[in-house]
Amino acid sequence: MMDTGITRIAVFSDTHGNGASMRKMILACGPFDYLFHLGDGVEDARAVAGDAGIPLTGISGNEDQGSNFPRKQKVPVQGREFLLIHGDQFDITPYHSGEVLEGLYEKMALMTQIEGCDILLFGHTHKPLLAERNNIILCNPGDQYIGSQSAPTFAVITIDGADISFRILQEKGNGEFPEIQSLGRSGSSS
Repeated sequence: MMDTGITRIAVFSDTHGNGASMRKMILACGPFDYLFHLGDGVEDARAVAGDAGIPLTGISGNEDQGSNFPRKQKVPVQGREFLLIHGDQFDITPYHSGEVLEGLYEKMALMTQIEGCDILLFGHTHKPLLAERNNIILCNPGDQYIGSQSAPTFAVITIDGADISFRILQEKGNGEFPEIQSLGRSGSSS
């Protein structure tokens, strides 16, 4: 049975021990129906999700040694098929040229199609991204890494019937979380 109400998902990656930032973002921008964590700090999400009473779906990243979370996971939510990976499986880094990144995004979109999903959520690069390739939505929520050069970011996904929207929010020191990227799709998934 498919729920027909509005569903909100908070998506994090690369928290690397900064559960405090994740907790602050959830409290300020919630409520959320689900919390997805894309690795490298997935245990941070276990504690935060438990405290907030939000169901957690997480995957292990390359720095989540000893974690019992899977490395890849397909997650259906309201008729949408999400594929969650960390991203290191593609050797993607933020230092690649635009041409190399474009080729990697194409490969990631193809893998997502092969897996039967229409949305890929990934991390690893610590850089937020919202893009579409071959009718596949690619979303990287960025990071909350304490040593990062940029302010913490995360993604908010809203599903309202056949409509879906993605927003990347960035924490500002004054308690505000402005949108820095957005992407939406109306109509049926596929």
